[in-house]
Amino acid sequence: MWEPAKYTEDRFNDMIDMSIENFGTDNDICDKKFIQHQYFENPVGDALIEFAVDPDNGALAGQYVVNPARFRCFGKDVKCVTSLNTLTRKAYRGQKIFVKLAEMVYQRAAGEGYEFVYGAPNQNSHHGFIARLNFEDITEFPLYMRPLVPSEMVKEYTGNAVLSTISKPVNAFFKFNHKNTTTIVKLNESNVSLMDAFWDAIQDRYPVMGIRNAEYIRWRYLVVPRRTYYPYVSVVDNKIVAFAVGRIREVSKFNAGMIADFLYLDGYEKEAKDLINAVVTLMKRDGATLAGCIMLSHTKEAHLLEKNGFFKCPDKLLPQPTPLILRVLDQNMCEKIKDINNWFFTTGDYDVV
Repeated sequence: MWEPAKYTEDRFNDMIDMSIENFGTDNDICDKKFIQHQYFENPVGDALIEFAVDPDNGALAGQYVVNPARFRCFGKDVKCVTSLNTLTRKAYRGQKIFVKLAEMVYQRAAGEGYEFVYGAPNQNSHHGFIARLNFEDITEFPLYMRPLVPSEMVKEYTGNAVLSTISKPVNAFFKFNHKNTTTIVKLNESNVSLMDAFWDAIQDRYPVMGIRNAEYIRWRYLVVPRRTYYPYVSVVDNKIVAFAVGRIREVSKFNAGMIADFLYLDGYEKEAKDLINAVVTLMKRDGATLAGCIMLSHTKEAHLLEKNGFFKCPDKLLPQPTPLILRVLDQNMCEKIKDINNWFFTTGDYDVV
């Protein structure tokens, strides 16, 4: 049995312990500093958290969490939430904790002015969101990829050093031939404020976009614990004209340099191309053997990736599907939000990479 309870600070360690029980210790959501940053240092506001507690022994049985976000939707700024890190302890599964806590959180979020909730669930929880929580499937994202060091990819995938050696001549076909003549600058605490002017210039490029101002970029990529990002911009006449963020992580045995975020101003395609090449080169230097990006196909950024040597991974080879699901909380929200062709969305908009 269980009963609902609000989050309180004295339950923080219990929340971490429950995460460790589910995922072990080597996981971001099992790290106190990471969770403190993700839930309670978000510039949009603290996470909305509801707990299930065993009334007999006080044990934490489950949690449902959404994190606040700001989006630009059809010309106005709105508040929304993203669903993440839903957990139920094994001993309490089958007691409808997931559904009941979720509905409590959504009711609370709607009352606090959040207009919709979105998520990118894994295969285990996707059905529950659709069948029991009234979410709608909006799309499944393609994965764009670009081999960087094929011989090392062979070694990572097969573990066979001989095959890797034999395949080394193939590497020559995947070298960069593009000459970079653009000023590329790494974002840091001293210059991230320049992102405000970039966001002002690009905020209506697509009808539905997560707000990427300086405050968000700092929190999301510059000061986050445990993760090392490659946040870079192209600069022309002291203004940012293109923005990209990379991160190296393992994807299906490959050491992948993932592009977590990427946007550029119209008229600066060359600068954007130079930027992607620069970020990918840095990740290759640091051990990435494959470049990848989850990006909506209708966007200009996806088209530029294709011009830059990226191609869509065939569906049969995808490591796992990456869906985007949506539930509208404010019935006055424009119905066009359900049309994925209105969206710009990358992994940086939920948890990422």
